[in-house]
Amino acid sequence: HYIKEKEQEFLRQARKIAEKELEEERKKVMEEVQLEREHLEELRTSVEKKLEEVRKMESLLDALPQTMDPEEYVSTEEERRKEPPQSATWWQKIGLTGDPFPTKLGLDRIPEDKYEQVVVETEIFRDYLKVIAEAPQTFYGKTILVGGQFGAGKTTFVQYIAYKLGAYKIVPFKLILDPIGDIDALRQNFYSALFAKICEAMRKRGLPDPRFQGLPVDRDTISDLLSTLTKESQLDGYIIMIDGLHKAKETEETPLEFVKQLQNFHEYLNDVGVNIGIFVTISPLWMRKITQNPAYSGSFHDIAEVPKLTFHSAYELLQKRLKAFSSPEIPVFFDRSAIQFAYSCLESELGNGITFRSFIDYILPRLQKGNLKEAGISVYIDIELVRKIDRELYASAIKDSYARFKDLTRGKYKLRRACSVVLRNVYKKYHIEENDQDFRNNKGAFFVLRNAGLIQKAKARGGLGWTISIDFLPVLELSL
Repeated sequence: HYIKEKEQEFLRQARKIAEKELEEERKKVMEEVQLEREHLEELRTSVEKKLEEVRKMESLLDALPQTMDPEEYVSTEEERRKEPPQSATWWQKIGLTGDPFPTKLGLDRIPEDKYEQVVVETEIFRDYLKVIAEAPQTFYGKTILVGGQFGAGKTTFVQYIAYKLGAYKIVPFKLILDPIGDIDALRQNFYSALFAKICEAMRKRGLPDPRFQGLPVDRDTISDLLSTLTKESQLDGYIIMIDGLHKAKETEETPLEFVKQLQNFHEYLNDVGVNIGIFVTISPLWMRKITQNPAYSGSFHDIAEVPKLTFHSAYELLQKRLKAFSSPEIPVFFDRSAIQFAYSCLESELGNGITFRSFIDYILPRLQKGNLKEAGISVYIDIELVRKIDRELYASAIKDSYARFKDLTRGKYKLRRACSVVLRNVYKKYHIEENDQDFRNNKGAFFVLRNAGLIQKAKARGGLGWTISIDFLPVLELSL
């Protein structure tokens, strides 16, 4: 009984001590909370006082008449300074560093260092590039026919394949042969064209130019020269690309026979140890004749058919060509829906036979006339991204301010462009003072942005400045 009473007494004392300590701790916390509240109140009062001081500071914008046109207070001096001469080509006018469509002959006049950037790698490209990466010697001793519609990209295909093979010490020779009706004359033209290409390759590698040695232009001479070039330049082999034979219907039987006889040329060079592969571009008519006639079955290894142009490839074509020649200062943007419309217009005109060339022929005149919108191209603003951001801003906390901004700048491209530049600069610099050149050159843009509530006054070292509004900043950073 005594022990029980002592236990209860100890419990009562412990409870009193705990309650006392808890009360002391509560009072301490309440005192700290009160001090923090007083500190925050002081800060709030100080901030409000400073904000009020900033609000009372006079801005140069206040001196502008409320009825003025803000676009008149946007400087265009920089635009005039960068404006190209009247004689500039279409691609110079939009700030490109070179012509993305210099010819209609595949990759002709496109710098080799841009091949990777401009080529649209369709499935046939990917299949052959895989072979090149795994076993480039696969092409030796074979004639490969490259078929497709006129302008489908056959020349581009063989040029790009030859370019990629160059990394494996395989030298390409591109020959354009006229489709004449005399088989002996055609064969001699082939030897002459190939002889000229071999001579040029030897000259570039510091070897004597055979054209000054009075050599006969025949199969034996070509064989000897290729053997010499292989040995002296430590090459692995050669790819011959033949184009042009399929472009005359009247004489097609002779070129077809010539292609069939190329197998003899292969066997002759193979016997003397020269590695060579041949690509020949052919038409859809040739494809039908060759595949339907068993006499041709042993004269070629494979037919690589270049497919018709899909919208996806057309869109990628424009993107790659223009971006390859764009400068960092003036980026090029694309409107997918406008390009889709252009593709659909061409499709309704040509059916499903759209090729790379027909698409370029449709787009290029519009670019040359400066109708960038019809071609789905812009060098000023990323249209697709703007549409996305536009939807986001209309659903954000600043939807009223954004609607006001759109209303103030509707139909005023120059003003809206200036506002975009000003916002970007204000965000980068955190604030822009009114004595800054950016402000003086674009008062109209600052005027509109202020009235829309997208920027607000800020106290700066040099006096009054402007910064992104407190409501707009989190929305802007979320969109970036």
